[in-house]
Amino acid sequence: MKSIKLMLLGWLLCLSPVWAAGVVRVGINASYAPFESVDDHGRLSGFDIDVVTAWAKTQGVTVKLVNLPWPQLLGALSDGRVDMVVSAVADTPERRARFELSQPYHYEPQVLLVPAHGGKDDVRAIDGIGVLIDSSAIGWLRRLRVPDAALRRYNGLPPMLADLKAGDLQGAFGDLHVLRRASAGDPSLRLVSRPDFGQDAYVFVVRKGDRALLTQANQGLARMTADGTLKRLHQSWPGL
Repeated sequence: MKSIKLMLLGWLLCLSPVWAAGVVRVGINASYAPFESVDDHGRLSGFDIDVVTAWAKTQGVTVKLVNLPWPQLLGALSDGRVDMVVSAVADTPERRARFELSQPYHYEPQVLLVPAHGGKDDVRAIDGIGVLIDSSAIGWLRRLRVPDAALRRYNGLPPMLADLKAGDLQGAFGDLHVLRRASAGDPSLRLVSRPDFGQDAYVFVVRKGDRALLTQANQGLARMTADGTLKRLHQSWPGL
């Protein structure tokens, strides 16, 4: 009996502190449909929200969504305002050095959005490409030998798209499903897709050193992959 109690105590100590409260505070940026957005009824909605909610059920906890501007998300994780970030965050070497990253739960191609008339397909020929601050798009464009001076950094998607439509940008570079949705039904814009643009691997992000929560994240995602939950969630969001 004593050995069983010691085993249970050891197991409890291995769990992340968030398990004591039974609630995981998850940072999102709800201006990035179809992954995170506010629906017509004022509710937070999106593929990432469905994924993290399903993951929480595998772990017997509940999720408290914390909606923050994109530039503040990882800072909120570092200073303890949230326990985890699940918000179309890609695995990059820079993030891996600062945080713990889970196994991927989604792969997202990168694309270029340009004016339908006169827009250039070659990213190296464009002077004025919009990207989100601290996004993986910057790394992909550097690999394509696009100089930093050609990039225009934005705090969020809406102002970047507004400048593109107004002619203040020659292109916007980022996630396929986001830019496709944002430009749907707009004949003034077109998407350019090429294999060398790259593909993001979306991950759960937790604080550096929180190996317990990282383990729970990976265990839950592995279970969701094995039982088909992730596949069903992809199918429930057309095009993903």
